[in-house]
Amino acid sequence: MGPEVPAVAARAKALVLRALAGPRSTFARFLLGTVVAVVCALAVVALALPGLAEHFLLAEKERELTLRGLRAEGVVRAFLEGGLGEDQAQAYLDVLAAEDSEVWVVNSDGYVVLESGIACQAVSGVPQYGMSPFPPGGPWVSPGGVPGRGGRWMRGSRLAFPDAARVSVGEGWSSTGEHWAYEVPVVSVSVPVTSADGSRVLGAVYLHSPVAGVSFTVGTLRRYLFLAAGVGLLAAFAVAWVLSRNVTRPVGLMTAMAKRIAEGDLDARVKGGLDELGELGRSLNIMAERLGEARDEGRRLEALRRELIADVSHDLRSPITTIRGFVEPLLDGTVADEPMRRSYLETIRRETDALGRLVADILELGRLEAGRSSLALTAVDIERLSRETVTRYRPGADEAGITLSADIRGPLPAVEGDEARIGRALGNLLDNALKFTPRGGRVTLTAEPVPGPGVALAVSDTGPGIPEGDLPYIWERFYKVDKSRRRRGESGGGPGSPSGDGVGLGLAIVKETVNAHGGRATVESRPGQGSTFRIILPAAEKGPAGPA
Repeated sequence: MGPEVPAVAARAKALVLRALAGPRSTFARFLLGTVVAVVCALAVVALALPGLAEHFLLAEKERELTLRGLRAEGVVRAFLEGGLGEDQAQAYLDVLAAEDSEVWVVNSDGYVVLESGIACQAVSGVPQYGMSPFPPGGPWVSPGGVPGRGGRWMRGSRLAFPDAARVSVGEGWSSTGEHWAYEVPVVSVSVPVTSADGSRVLGAVYLHSPVAGVSFTVGTLRRYLFLAAGVGLLAAFAVAWVLSRNVTRPVGLMTAMAKRIAEGDLDARVKGGLDELGELGRSLNIMAERLGEARDEGRRLEALRRELIADVSHDLRSPITTIRGFVEPLLDGTVADEPMRRSYLETIRRETDALGRLVADILELGRLEAGRSSLALTAVDIERLSRETVTRYRPGADEAGITLSADIRGPLPAVEGDEARIGRALGNLLDNALKFTPRGGRVTLTAEPVPGPGVALAVSDTGPGIPEGDLPYIWERFYKVDKSRRRRGESGGGPGSPSGDGVGLGLAIVKETVNAHGGRATVESRPGQGSTFRIILPAAEKGPAGPA
């Protein structure tokens, strides 16, 4: 043994111990687990199958010898009863013994009266293992044996106990292993022979066959199994390597993707297959996409928040500046004319009212979104409320040169809701439409019953419309369409985009009010073709309908 052998053995031992201590990577653990499982399975097969095969082959040999004995029973009966000559019986036994067994005929007293003359020659390529002469002192009684035709000395010998006892009582038996008459392990079978009527025991037929043929077959099988196990282990290692790589590679890619997401790269994606890992990869992609959308939405809301601060600051500063500008002349006495003083005070009141409405809108929207605003529910006559709201806004529409009308279609069911809040929502829609409809335009409030049952209220205008890209956000608080657009009387403008001195709360209040009543709000608009804001409110279970 060279000095390099211990070094190689030590290195192999270190590798095994390191593997048993637990590989760190998922790939190594998966590969090692698969290989260990295959090795265990191959070891079980390689160790168990030869034993099972040997047991099966020996059982088959016992069955075969038993069948031979049963076939010989008639011939042996005739011989023992004197109806068949010795030469004929001997010839039959020689044929019965074939090439792999030896046959004894024993009478009822336990004496071997006939034995086959073929001495177990080479079988199926197995080296010759012929029967040996009986060793001295064997457990038999020989009153003076007569050499048999095959050179055996059992003929004329009497079997010792318990074999002789078994023959005398007609007991059949079988055994496998060492036998006192042979130097090699044999399969032995005893078939009792009785008279034709079964009234008395005539003797028995003993058949012996060496197990060397079975052992040779099992040994050959074992060698082939170990060879196949080695090849199978190599193949299993290769397959396990490929499978481990196919399983762990997507996991590694998803891990890298998760790290990129953790570092803020929400554009990271991973390719997904058709299996469970592919489904996991697609789920991660969806998660990253939604995180990206949430990030973009957060940035948009942050921009809106900053815009809100600027707009609210402007809308608060403008009336305060106006009020201060009118209060100072009143305080220093420079305005002595009573009509002028009254005009100043009216202006201060209007600006104060506008300031109060702005603060009230912000507080009201906050309460609606938080669900803390309680509704005073009654059966609301929608037709009456619609006509009253149109009447309240008609003077302003006439002054602006806009035609404002109500279109009530059929009897309307009552709506269970807060009349003041529904009226305010309608007012916000009309006010929004009037602000952005040019002179000579038309604004129409339409009310009609809808299946459900419910009532649909729609405010249509002939204004410039809303760009398609702004429609999904039109109901959000503080949202405005393009800042370059202005109200009626300026360059452009559009419903739902109260830029200028508005902060974009009117439509948000409408949306939250409708939601609080269990309804829904929609908008349809095309640039240059006007807009239609529609709210649908569920009808009350019982309640009076408005007049037709």
